[in-house]
Amino acid sequence: MDMAGALADPTGVELWRLGSDELVTFARDLGTATSAIQGLQLRTITEIDRRGAAIELGAANTARWLTDVSRVSPGAASRMVRLGLALDRLPDVAAALDSGAITVDHAEVIVRVLQQLPDDLPGDGVDACRTYLLDAARLEDPQALGRRGRELLARICPDDAELTEEQAVARRDLRISDCGDGLHKVTGWLDTEAAELARSVLSPLAKPRSEENGEKDPRSPARRLGDALVDLLGRAADHACVPGEGYARPHLTLHVRADALAAGHGPAAELTFLGPLSIAAARRLACDAEITPMTLDEHGVPLDVGRTTYTVSGSLRRALIARDRGCAFPGCGRPPGWCHAHHIIHWADNGDTALSNLVLLCGHHHRVVHHQGWSVAIGKDRQPWFTPPAWIDPGGTPRPSHQRRPQPAHPPGDYRGAA
Repeated sequence: MDMAGALADPTGVELWRLGSDELVTFARDLGTATSAIQGLQLRTITEIDRRGAAIELGAANTARWLTDVSRVSPGAASRMVRLGLALDRLPDVAAALDSGAITVDHAEVIVRVLQQLPDDLPGDGVDACRTYLLDAARLEDPQALGRRGRELLARICPDDAELTEEQAVARRDLRISDCGDGLHKVTGWLDTEAAELARSVLSPLAKPRSEENGEKDPRSPARRLGDALVDLLGRAADHACVPGEGYARPHLTLHVRADALAAGHGPAAELTFLGPLSIAAARRLACDAEITPMTLDEHGVPLDVGRTTYTVSGSLRRALIARDRGCAFPGCGRPPGWCHAHHIIHWADNGDTALSNLVLLCGHHHRVVHHQGWSVAIGKDRQPWFTPPAWIDPGGTPRPSHQRRPQPAHPPGDYRGAA
């Protein structure tokens, strides 16, 4: 396919006419052309800035003009102007971008690393570093190049590397923003050490799990990592691994009317920080909770605070662990420390808080049982049995708990008796 013609009229490109090999080749060539066009764009912006053409037109500066004309964000416009000016002093890096040999992301990494080199480094040392990074950029992705650049700086100026690390620590931040649609966006920055710690702690919790039907975990890596963070926070709260705020260890505080909780519908429950939560979610959270009843007046002001009680006592939980050994959901078996005590008949529906009405479930399978149609019952053997919804098993055959699932006579790889 003619690349010049495709770029001149992108809407006229009929990709369906291309064979698979042609399509892959076109995508690769399009990436090269895109880098070259971005290189030309940066050189054009640099020339506009050098001439002061944007200011002549009445703009405050080149970045402001670029924001108005191209509708890019002010931050992106400023980065483009800075990168263009930097590449103007690095002709070999600019030439590699113009040819499509590297991308704009590679160029940004090279510029950032070179700008952090010490001022007293000999000129040939700077040239050697630039050549080293440029050669690597032709073979590696920008993230790998960034790691290579940090290693280079650590070898050349270890004292500065330590200072950079301290500066990174000082820039740690975390923001939780309400998006208004039941989702909350978590953004922030971590230094390398903190990010490594986060990855190492979350990685075991984010492993793919086997689905009940034997298929692969359908969750994306990002979804698994998000679930892992929630698991970690829940475990920290349940086991008092973090300090409280003067009166209790941290937990979710849920405000819900008792009649709505019992009926399963009615006014929404309320979280302290983030507002409304469905009654269905409130019932799930209340399964294994610390309850403090309050009598309110017509304005919602507490008149009386009752005695705080646990729905599942410590001794009862120990008995539950002895029976279920962990998450009882078929095929799971996550350890007891990750599990909630689920009331088969909810205590708000007058269900007993007794071993005969409880089952251990991890956070994920607690949601599955509450929201996806699974039911649980204690059988004649005094063990929990799980019945799947009709869309999984139209016959509704009950399934035993995880720790009572059938086991092979001899596990694979059993070499007992071998010399």
